[in-house]
Amino acid sequence: MAIGSQETHDTGGARPHLAGQVRLLALFVALFAALGSGVLFAQDARLEDRVTDETGVLEDIGEIEDALDKLEDDHSVQLWVLFVDTTGPLNVTDFTDSVAEANSFGGNDALLVVAIDDRSDSLWVGDSLDEVTNAEIDQALTEELEPRLGDGDFDGAVIALAESLGDAAAGELPSGGTTGETPPPAENTSSGGGAGAGTTILVVILVAGLVIGGIWLMRKRSKTKKVATGRKVEADELSKQANGLLLAVDDELRDAEQELGFAEAQFGEAEIVPFQKALERAHGQMKEAFAARQLLDDDQPETAQQRTELFKKIIAHSESARAVLVPERARIEKLRDVERAAPEILAAMPARIDAVEARLDSVEAGYAQLQAFADSVWKGLEGNTIEAKKRLDFARETAIAGQALVQGHQQQQLEAGAHARAAQAALSEATALIEAVEHQLDALRKAEASLAGEIAAAHADVVAARTAVEERRVQGGSEGAARAAALLESARRAAQGPRPDPIAAVKLAQEANSAADAVLTQVRDVADQHARETMAFQSAAKRAHSACLKASDYVNGRRKGIGREARTRL
Repeated sequence: MAIGSQETHDTGGARPHLAGQVRLLALFVALFAALGSGVLFAQDARLEDRVTDETGVLEDIGEIEDALDKLEDDHSVQLWVLFVDTTGPLNVTDFTDSVAEANSFGGNDALLVVAIDDRSDSLWVGDSLDEVTNAEIDQALTEELEPRLGDGDFDGAVIALAESLGDAAAGELPSGGTTGETPPPAENTSSGGGAGAGTTILVVILVAGLVIGGIWLMRKRSKTKKVATGRKVEADELSKQANGLLLAVDDELRDAEQELGFAEAQFGEAEIVPFQKALERAHGQMKEAFAARQLLDDDQPETAQQRTELFKKIIAHSESARAVLVPERARIEKLRDVERAAPEILAAMPARIDAVEARLDSVEAGYAQLQAFADSVWKGLEGNTIEAKKRLDFARETAIAGQALVQGHQQQQLEAGAHARAAQAALSEATALIEAVEHQLDALRKAEASLAGEIAAAHADVVAARTAVEERRVQGGSEGAARAAALLESARRAAQGPRPDPIAAVKLAQEANSAADAVLTQVRDVADQHARETMAFQSAAKRAHSACLKASDYVNGRRKGIGREARTRL
């Protein structure tokens, strides 16, 4: 659903003079020209970033992104923001709907569009956010967003809208505001009469332009809500079910992996083989489910029927993964019988906590080393060691409290089992946070060790590619050689400076090498080219594995706040 508003100013009853006629004519020439491009612009508006400002009015995008991150973390609402000069011949709500469709938005997505020159705005809300009503959207626009836009506080307007949307999602938005009903179009107050033939022609052009461009230009305010058809209601329900199931089963799979670790420590590898195989099958099903979600998220819009089929595919694969997991988790659960084994589990817990805690000093020192590098190296690990300490302290306190209950009556023994579970979970979470830092340190050390060699190899190939182009031994290689040289220069910049990024530098150097190799394929023999392509593939695979591991570590440490999009990309 989308709600928007549009403001224009009436010109009054003054008769236009010649200069005014020329301006009017120019205006409607521009209007007719815009008619052929506005729809395509809206349909082609692919949003690469959460905040896209084509007007330059936003001053601190970082602060806005922090507000969007908070909205997603606290309320699972993924808000996208687009500022444009104009929506062309489309009214603001139609434009917003087109952008949302072009980007395959749905589920818990929301899209705010502000057109500065048009003085119009619209908020589109995905189908999973049923708790956000039209009246609440209207209230957020009219009471939070638009007054600040009118004052020129564009950053504050977006941040206030995000906060208001979060309150609405949480059911905390105060009642009041407008009802969201569509008011009647404002009357045209321009007076007629007394105009000559030229003015009459311009009036005819004006009327024709308004009819073709849409009567929305004459409205002072408009609020609209799309009426759902039976098919759309079905699609919305499928979308909501698919997105919710996708996240729920992904969490269950990660919980199962944690449970696997506990079971292996308790019973040994032989006992958990069936569970491992079940996890592998479940992973395969979820891979298919996330692949279908990726098709919905990519830059190729689907038809309504295709979207419905993809939602059904997500649901089917997610349910299949859950069906595989449930019996094996039940078997392991019965085998573990944490309540019965609570005394042994709790007795062993202090030593296990000590072993993880012993890694903290070196991990904290390693994190301090990471902070000497570019933000991109360490930013995703911020707070890991602090949170790991908290979870270790909780595990220790819970284990001690549980041990005091194991010799009590039956109810206390059951409570001891709950304490054992909680201590195990906290210990596992602390371990994941610590390992994330260790993995990044390992990736950094490997990048530093290989950086000089990667840049030297890239330099040699870039020189060879340029030489081959200059000597005309290759055809059409000038652009490739230039791209390779630019990538190499970027790699050198990333490797130098007071806060370098060796990981990014290695990636750029390898990409420069690959670009140069593409130019040199015409002058290398088949065996040499095959060997180089194999090496390039192996390097790319290592980079991909490192990047995926970093992302997975982040999700494992904070997964309750990680939404659908990040997990799909992973």
